[in-house]
Amino acid sequence: MNINIKPVSDLSDLINIRSQYLDNCFESIELFLELQIRTGFGYMVYFKEREIGYFICGKDNTLLEYYLLPQYQKRADIIINKVIKNLKIHSAYCHSFD
Repeated sequence: MNINIKPVSDLSDLINIRSQYLDNCFESIELFLELQIRTGFGYMVYFKEREIGYFICGKDNTLLEYYLLPQYQKRADIIINKVIKNLKIHSAYCHSFD
């Protein structure tokens, strides 16, 4: 699977795909996470040059938010493993709504 991960220059570059995610959330995101996300670093996930998802990490390489378009979610394990390996993610504060 030809997956590429590229940093964005500003979190506003993620607004379109992040809106898709937020529009489908069952509950609002915790304030703690939103405050962390505001100062985080965003990355776009590409498959064959098509935007298929994104993730946001905190300053200490903590995964804060991760989303893939529905048609790519079946490959989430492959993609998240690549994210963890390439960016040396050591912890996650992602919400799960469970």
